Amino acid sequence: MVFGSRKHVVAAMAEHAEPMVVHWTKLLAVMKPGIFAITSIDKNYTPLMGSNVTDWSLTVEKLEKTPLFLSGTFSSHYETPDAAIKALSYISDWSKRGKYPGTLATTDASIVAAFDGFAAAIGKLAPSVAGNELTIAFDSNKLGGAEFFAGVASHFDKLTPK
Repeated sequence: MVFGSRKHVVAAMAEHAEPMVVHWTKLLAVMKPGIFAITSIDKNYTPLMGSNVTDWSLTVEKLEKTPLFLSGTFSSHYETPDAAIKALSYISDWSKRGKYPGTLATTDASIVAAFDGFAAAIGKLAPSVAGNELTIAFDSNKLGGAEFFAGVASHFDKLTPK
């Protein structure tokens, strides 16, 4: 599936040069098995992952509804192993401080607090680096349980146009 505007979908469906085909084939071949997975080359997430990120993926490996439980792996790849190590330091810094590193499109204090809560939750996890890949394994219990996800969902509801 390709998500995006019409322009993005048309571009994804066009014929591509060999380097792009090789890149995507490699990305899709190494994805971890799970319930669902997402991979992207979208650079809009650079404020979260640091500079020199080339792509990222999120795999949900387990999902239970009652009680709510979610576990999986987030991975990001960087141009070099040194860039991955630098990103590890960057992510550890903002998450341990509990301050969301990106610019938010709102000044609503409760939404800002929710994003900072997300940052603090990430700070409870143990990112690791192997080569040019940074990996963060997570589960909802480590992030704050069902209450954390319910709180995050309620804040995202505020951002949805009515």
